[in-house]
Amino acid sequence: MAAISHRIAGPGPRGAAAAPPLPSGRRAAVIAAAAAKGAQRARALEGASDELRAAAAQCLDWAPARRRVRAAFAPVLPTLDHCLFKMAPKGIQIEENYEKNSKGVEIFWKSWLPREGTAAKAALFFCHGYGDTCTFFFEGIAKRIAAVGYAVYAMDYPGFGLSYGLHGYIASFDGMVDHVIEQYARIRGMKEVRELPHFLLGQSMGGAVALKIHLKQQKEWDGVLLVAPMCKISEDVTPPAPVLKVLSILSCLLPEAKLFPQKDIGDLAFRDPRKRKVAEYNAISYSDQMRLRTAVELLKATKDIESQLEKISSPLLILHGAADMVTDPQVHPRATPPTMSSLNSLFNRSTFGTKCKTCLNLVISRIKLLRNRRELQLINMRKEMVQYLQTGQESIARIRVEHIIREQNILAAYEIVELFCEFVLARVPIVEVQKECPLELREAIASIIFASGRCSDLPELMHLRNLFTTKYGKEFVAAAMELRPDSGVNRTIIEKLSVKTPSGESKLKVLKAIAQEYNVEWDSSNTEAEFNKKYEDLLKSLRVLYAGMQDGSGSSVHQVQPPIIANSPVASASRDKPPALNPPVRDVEKHQVLESPSSPAGGSRAYVASKTIMATQEHHSPAEERSCTSPSSSDDAVVMGEGLREGEEGSCPAGGERAY
Repeated sequence: MAAISHRIAGPGPRGAAAAPPLPSGRRAAVIAAAAAKGAQRARALEGASDELRAAAAQCLDWAPARRRVRAAFAPVLPTLDHCLFKMAPKGIQIEENYEKNSKGVEIFWKSWLPREGTAAKAALFFCHGYGDTCTFFFEGIAKRIAAVGYAVYAMDYPGFGLSYGLHGYIASFDGMVDHVIEQYARIRGMKEVRELPHFLLGQSMGGAVALKIHLKQQKEWDGVLLVAPMCKISEDVTPPAPVLKVLSILSCLLPEAKLFPQKDIGDLAFRDPRKRKVAEYNAISYSDQMRLRTAVELLKATKDIESQLEKISSPLLILHGAADMVTDPQVHPRATPPTMSSLNSLFNRSTFGTKCKTCLNLVISRIKLLRNRRELQLINMRKEMVQYLQTGQESIARIRVEHIIREQNILAAYEIVELFCEFVLARVPIVEVQKECPLELREAIASIIFASGRCSDLPELMHLRNLFTTKYGKEFVAAAMELRPDSGVNRTIIEKLSVKTPSGESKLKVLKAIAQEYNVEWDSSNTEAEFNKKYEDLLKSLRVLYAGMQDGSGSSVHQVQPPIIANSPVASASRDKPPALNPPVRDVEKHQVLESPSSPAGGSRAYVASKTIMATQEHHSPAEERSCTSPSSSDDAVVMGEGLREGEEGSCPAGGERAY
């Protein structure tokens, strides 16, 4: 900062100082470049008077000129078409000051205090961005913050705004941070500020300044708020690496030269053209090409901050747009933790507890709502089951009881998840500070992760799983999802969320409980016999039907072909046979189709075949003696009446939805 101190030596009115003399050739070049830029800036002021255009066309390299321009534009600012100017609160106590610090640099700072008679809740210290000052857009923001009871303080860095120094020149980023620390230390030492909580607010480059201040004074600040912090400059405004090396060398020879190639930051910072035009009235902000030394210092500062992010211990609030074209929201990924950027890692660490609590509370609330709805649905399903038992439709009851068991299991699983969520919620502070999962919480957290993929009605569980993935890594989550031996998932919740078909014993138990609850006289012997059948028996075909009748001559019972149901494999086979191989049937089958009085969801139907009376056929092949059957289905079941006999062979079409 020696160069800056040298430039501002020699106080004038209000500490004013004349610019140091430059060599004649260099002075002419600087004045010509500044005049050209000033003329361009003046042309951009739409609707401005000739006096304002003339003021904006001045060379603003030195503080006296910037102060004159600011004085000329001050009366116009309240008339600008922007909410920060037109809707600014009234009655805010505002004070502007110029102070020379220990390095001899005159610093401009400003305060916005709550309305008279209102005690300040806390003190907020603002650090502005590279192309900004503390007296334009932030003016309206500061008034709004002060209106709700906070004291706000801001300053212009040396070389920016109304403070002394070469316009837009940063000889040392750490040196500039020291200027801010010194000025804010003076303000924090004031009687009316000393006992208040102190917070830092940094925007863009000011975010890097705020982080640097906190790293140097970790115990001095109660919190840090960052808006689009400059932890990395976007590649869109950064030259290629070879060019950077050349510019770094040139910065030692021509540190103040405006040679750093870059896009117009103003165009990148404002997507709305109307706001871009309003920003042109911040005439004392630096909008020229970046000076070489300034660019090198900013790049060095971002790398230094990125390497020290893990040292930040203060509470943080970070706001950053994903489409930011100047400061990169995706900071360069670090080796640890993997797949996480340094800034994102820091942000997630500071907000993990808040996000986790929010998701856990949402899960608990949603489970309470779902429980009421599912309990009502379960009651209706049990009443429907009573109708099946009363009307003798046990075949449907044996199928539908599986849905009731599934609903009961889901309700039981929800209850366990709710208990685990409440358990983790009470211990979030422990989870937040420990890197590894605490042993006493392992079962609860692993069970929540396991349930996240099986409870689609609870989408917040997926958010919790993502949080735990960030916290404990992918292996921890994969162990719970895949039920590895060391996963720690609760065994009961595994059983309740299983998709395995309930056993016959459990289905019979539920049916008996429903019959007893509603006082239904029900003979369970047939259902018990059905549930006790072996699996191999269920895979066999339908029994070959016997007529059960003798003809008039007293002949014995004959085996006959079972009825062929349309669209079945047997029907297809019959259609494919030549007509000559199909002897005519003398008598026609007679069947009855009974539908349930109240068809449940899914449209299940029971097909009951009555006595089959068929005439004796003179010729029949073994294929014609076989019929098609399927094990018990979730939707349809066909129960054949009289004439069934065990031990006959058959075939079953794979994947059939009806059992014949």
